[in-house]
Amino acid sequence: MGSYQSLDEGHVFLGYGYIPQLVEFDATGTEVCTATFGHVNVTFSYRAFRQACRGVPNALPDTYACALSNGTTAVYMSWNDATAYTAWTIYGGESEDSLQILHIANRAGFETYVDVGNVAFVKVGAIAGIGMPTLSSIVVVQQKC
Repeated sequence: MGSYQSLDEGHVFLGYGYIPQLVEFDATGTEVCTATFGHVNVTFSYRAFRQACRGVPNALPDTYACALSNGTTAVYMSWNDATAYTAWTIYGGESEDSLQILHIANRAGFETYVDVGNVAFVKVGAIAGIGMPTLSSIVVVQQKC
């Protein structure tokens, strides 16, 4: 048991079957990635493949907002398991009914942080390219960070 997959640029990806390990080698034979899962002789894989992953979570993005001492609002946003979005639209206002676009921020890794004006309520939308952004629930700005 085990598997072999040819990848771009001369890389290969191996699954060892009864040894719960997956390894990618570059064109020179140098190990560039190793993943181990389970225990030898207990966990095994019939086949292993390396491929692009597109995470599409069922949950909405998470948002936290708090007031800074300089009078602005800090907004932290993340969307666990989502991989296809590139930016955030940040909405804010003094009431839930008065939210307007305040800022558009490029995604910055797992969690993105921006400062916006002094607002009482915040909502964010993840921008995935085409169509409307996925909106989070409205968040009340915390008094202090």
